[in-house]
Amino acid sequence: LVVAPMYRGSGGAKGRDEMGGADLADLFNLLPAIQALPYADTSHIYLYGESRGGMMTYQALRDGFPARAAAVVGAFTDLEGLLQNPEGAKTGATIWPELEQKRAQIVERRSAVRWPERISRPVLIIHGAEDELPVTQSLDLARKLSILGKPYQLLVVEGEGHTIRGRSVDRDAWVVDWFKRH
Repeated sequence: LVVAPMYRGSGGAKGRDEMGGADLADLFNLLPAIQALPYADTSHIYLYGESRGGMMTYQALRDGFPARAAAVVGAFTDLEGLLQNPEGAKTGATIWPELEQKRAQIVERRSAVRWPERISRPVLIIHGAEDELPVTQSLDLARKLSILGKPYQLLVVEGEGHTIRGRSVDRDAWVVDWFKRH
């Protein structure tokens, strides 16, 4: 069973996409719907996210989502680093009109490198070595998780970009194997 929330404001959905703001509640709001399905095994819930979905996966783990394990692909872990380049700053101002006034709060909420101690579930971190999102985003978080003794595995995939599209079969097999082990 795969359940995926739709981002607010995307594809005709109501609301405004806050990229990891109030829209994170949509993921938690799925839990009662999953529990109501007679064929759903709620003792085996896992989280998977690519790119910004990976950032939201980290937030869900931080906030106690009852996942047994998680896998992220090409996720950013330090929003401040992205906002420091001109393109990131422009995109950030579009997503968060209040960015100038609430920058510290917005960055803190969406930057897993700032709260690795709150990630307690096993996390598979996959990042393409040629990703336009610097692989240092994943390396920095992995280093902090390692120092804290947190359960994780890091795979940096040579020759691959943002969501490991060229090796999607391998990527999916790594994720399924990770979930089976946990």
